[in-house]
Amino acid sequence: MNRFLLIFLFSVVHAFAQKPSDDALKNKSKQKGAFEKYNELAWKYVNKDPDSLYYFNELSKKYIENEEQKGKYIVLTGVDQFIQGDFDKASQLVYQSMQLAVKTKDYKTISSGYAILSKIKNMEGNFEESERLSKIALDNILKTKNNPAILKAIINYGSTLIQNNKYEEGIKYYKLGEQYFYKGSEYEQGILLMNLGSTFVVKKEYQNALPYLEKSEQLLLLTKAESFYYKCYENFSEAYVGLNNKSKAEYYLAKAAQYSPGEAYMTHINYIYARLYYQFRDYSKAKHYLQQSIATDEKLNASNLGEDYILMAEILNASGSYTDADAYLHRAISIFKKNNEEENLKISYDLILKNYFQKENIKEYLQYYQDHIQLATKIDNRANILALHDLDKRYKTLEKESKIKTQQLEIQKAQTNKNYALGGIAFLAMLLGGSFWFFKNRQKTTKLATQNTLFSLQQNMRIMELQNLNQQLDSHDVKNLLGDMSSEIQEKAPDSYKKMIKFLNITKASLYQDSFTDPVEKQLQQAEDFLSLQQSSLAEPLHYHIENTLKDNQIEIPRLMLKNLVENAVKHGIKGKEGGGNITVSLTEDGHFLTIIVDDTGKGRTLKTLSNKGIGISTYQNLFATLNQKNKENAVFEMTDKKQGVKVTITIPKNYQYS
Repeated sequence: MNRFLLIFLFSVVHAFAQKPSDDALKNKSKQKGAFEKYNELAWKYVNKDPDSLYYFNELSKKYIENEEQKGKYIVLTGVDQFIQGDFDKASQLVYQSMQLAVKTKDYKTISSGYAILSKIKNMEGNFEESERLSKIALDNILKTKNNPAILKAIINYGSTLIQNNKYEEGIKYYKLGEQYFYKGSEYEQGILLMNLGSTFVVKKEYQNALPYLEKSEQLLLLTKAESFYYKCYENFSEAYVGLNNKSKAEYYLAKAAQYSPGEAYMTHINYIYARLYYQFRDYSKAKHYLQQSIATDEKLNASNLGEDYILMAEILNASGSYTDADAYLHRAISIFKKNNEEENLKISYDLILKNYFQKENIKEYLQYYQDHIQLATKIDNRANILALHDLDKRYKTLEKESKIKTQQLEIQKAQTNKNYALGGIAFLAMLLGGSFWFFKNRQKTTKLATQNTLFSLQQNMRIMELQNLNQQLDSHDVKNLLGDMSSEIQEKAPDSYKKMIKFLNITKASLYQDSFTDPVEKQLQQAEDFLSLQQSSLAEPLHYHIENTLKDNQIEIPRLMLKNLVENAVKHGIKGKEGGGNITVSLTEDGHFLTIIVDDTGKGRTLKTLSNKGIGISTYQNLFATLNQKNKENAVFEMTDKKQGVKVTITIPKNYQYS
């Protein structure tokens, strides 16, 4: 993500600047006063020449006649200080200019002030505050109905949204910006469309990116905006790398190199070359380009150095040089820990665990495995919180709209009653209309409540996964399980290797799936892996049998369901029972129904377990109870207590809808 931000900001950092043509300025200067003429000239040079900006702004100072003009002069002085890199001085001047602008209701100057503050926060790395300030800048400029300035503010705000990974919202605002295109705005159009293309590249929607980049290239060439050619061609190259089009990627990388603004940007070109050749398994070329990128980034102490190291590790892994790859991964992990880059840190853990696994280095594997689990759980929890926050926001919006419609209905009814004497037909029509809207409102509220319940159940599923995982990967259990396996690795590596694979598959299934359902085939493998591991590690004898007569193993069922059911059978049935027991898993079909049975000969349920079913069982029961309301045919979840053990039977229609 850092690489994208570095280049992305380059295309919008001065988007608040004016860009009128020289002829337009000459014509307008005949009609305007001296201050307006020099102020507009100063804005013109924001992108081009800081010295000219300073010169014309100081000329305008001599002609200040009121507080509004004074505010315009001060805000441009703040822009000059921002360009010079004195952010503190720039902030002071901006606040001073906005105090004057508020008095005179000069929304354009207020907007410019907030835009500068947003960029300062951006340069400081505070992207959330940058987004907030950029939105205030946009809200103020919208009051002016100044389309050119609104377009620039939309470009800036959309960019801050993208920086905060709010891709869909950013795309929405960029597309809103298209409504403010006007003749003469080809320059701004080119930047906006390029940013749209960049966003689709980051989302890995490469085919969607190309039309925007192609149109952007035409506009940037038309307006001779050479400072943006590099970014446009760099995006083309990223898109074609993603589309596995080697010749096109090489063509646009050469074009980007031709217009590279400097060393810091050329290192990114080398990085993309390395990715391209790694993708096409030309590891020698990939290593050559990446070494150049690393050398420059190490010299500049670039923020994306850790990503260089990750790619080098991947190249070395592919070449079989695992030890050399480890050295780069250790460097990457150190950087990501220092900078608190959790997503990149997680990728590094994935790679280094794979290396230690290949080398059967259990001690180091265990060390990083614990860190990996803790980080993955933390990231997963944060994603849940963000999802809940987003749902809460949408729910409150819908709730508010519902209340407004209800109030409107009451007003309509009151008006209808007042005018009742004017005609029974009119009254009847209004009454029917009110009844219709009341019914629709009730229907919408019911639908919303069902959606909210579904989401709550999905959250319970996520909590269940994490709780099961935490219990399954309790540090003591992990130590015992892998400790036993480490001695086996020395004696009979092939068997231990298989166990390790099964263990990792279960972990991966618990952590890295976002889908609400999974195919039966995958879940059968998870259940078999879990039972196989338990059979070798459990103190009590465990025998199990899995029978599957389904014709279609791609039928979707709630994810982790089979694994959690057999885990319950082991944990509450077989474990701790003298003599152990058996677990039978069967999947059959009858017409258009699928039947899943998990039958154990364990201890059975006690009064305690009967009163406390746990989040696993209750979640599935509640889930099916809710989903049955929207499905024509119901799913059935039953638990039967036997003399020895428990039998769980689940019957699901094959065409059952989960969303």
